[in-house]
Parts: sequence; C-alpha cells; structure tokens
Amino acid sequence: MELTFLRESRWGKVKYLYVVARYVPFLLFIANLYLNDVPNENPEKCQFLNTICACFGLISVLCSECFFVLRTYALWNKNKIVLAVTLTAFIGVLAGSIGISFPNTTTAPFATSPIPGITGCYQSTGSNDLFIPFLLLLLFQLGLMSLTIIRAIQSWRSTRSHLYAVLVKHNVFYYGCGVCESGHTQVFRLVFCAHR
Repeated sequence: MELTFLRESRWGKVKYLYVVARYVPFLLFIANLYLNDVPNENPEKCQFLNTICACFGLISVLCSECFFVLRTYALWNKNKIVLAVTLTAFIGVLAGSIGISFPNTTTAPFATSPIPGITGCYQSTGSNDLFIPFLLLLLFQLGLMSLTIIRAIQSWRSTRSHLYAVLVKHNVFYYGCGVCESGHTQVFRLVFCAHR
C-alpha cells in the first residue's frame, strides 16, 4: 500500500517531507547500531559517528514536527497568525536544542563499555543540560496540542465532517503520546543520572 502511494501519487513538498520523516529514523537506527559496534580506539571517529547520529535525530524531529505544524495550520483554516506563532516557536525550540545538544555531546568523553568484550563508542558522562532540548520539545508539543484542542472545541458543532473529527482525534492522541514519551524519558534520565 505504501509503495503504491509512493509510486502513484504526485511528488510535492509534503510528500518529500513525509518520505524523509518516515525513513530517516531507519538511518538513525543503523548509524546507532554501527556506533555501538565499532571499536572505540579512535575518539575522533567516535565523535564523527556521534555527530552523524545527532544530525539524523535532528532531521527526524524536524520533519515530524513540521507535519504537526502543518496539521495545526490546516486545522486553523490556514490562519497566518497561527502559522507565524507556531513557526517562531518551532525555530526557537530548534535553535535552543542545537545550541545545547551539540556542544554538550562534543565535550563528553568516550569510554569503554563496563561489560567485558563489548566494543563500541559509549559516552560515559555527559551534561545534565541535555534534558533541556526534550523539555523545549515537550513545551512545543503542549502548545500544538492546546491549539488543536482549542480549535476542536471551537468547531465542535459547526463541522460535521468525519475526516475533521478523525484528524483532530489522531492529532490529540499523537500529541498526548509524544508528550508522555518525552516526559517520562526525561524523568527517568534525570533520576538515573542523579544516582550514577
């Protein structure tokens, strides 16, 4: 079914965005597998691979969040003010995340695995500031979820479209899952990093 969609539908900006958002996580997974398996005799190589993984992760988040911005924009009937506010917030989250993530990952040393016989590039220490990009993303997702819920409440009785109802329901559910995932990941990270 997906191959039919990719072959037969018209190629445009949104389709390219979809393809990148859909398949870059597989590249990230492969890069992380390689990063965890390559011998860590060369810290520069480890850092280079770690930067590649960080870039793939950033591209993945960027493309998926662009979809949410576009959905919110569509739900608000292409309101330019909503688009300007969401894009400004998104650019702020992106800039803040890049400004915090990349300097902190480049300064963390690579160590050997605590498990004998396991090779790979492992960063044994890092900054606790790495939770801030996730916190920024969490706040951004809460903002988009709030805009979606506000629009759903405003259009509750006036719109009888089944497609609209499904879109709103799936948006809110997906935002909720993303918010919960981001939140509990960071809580666990902070709790377990504090006890190291």
